[in-house]
Amino acid sequence: HTVAAWIKHLFTPEQRHSTYSLLHSDTPMTNKDVLLVDSANKMSASELLALSDKANESGSKVILLSNASSRQGFKANNAIDLYSK
Repeated sequence: HTVAAWIKHLFTPEQRHSTYSLLHSDTPMTNKDVLLVDSANKMSASELLALSDKANESGSKVILLSNASSRQGFKANNAIDLYSK
C-alpha cells in the first residue's frame, strides 16, 4: 500500500455486499458501479438474471468470476453457461 492508494481509497469507498443482500435491498447503483461476483458458478439462474436486470437498470457493469476447476461439479446446472447461450 502506498500513500497515494490510501488517499484514493479515502475518497472512493468500496462497498461489499453479498449477492442476496444486493438483490433484496434498495441500494442505489450508478453507471460507475462495478459488480464483481466471485464463485459465480454457484449462483442460480434466477439470481443471475435478477442481478443482470438490476445492473442493466442502472447501467453498471457485472464481472462474473468462476474457478474453472470447481465448475466440473456444476456442469449440468451451470447458470453461467445458460446465461451465455
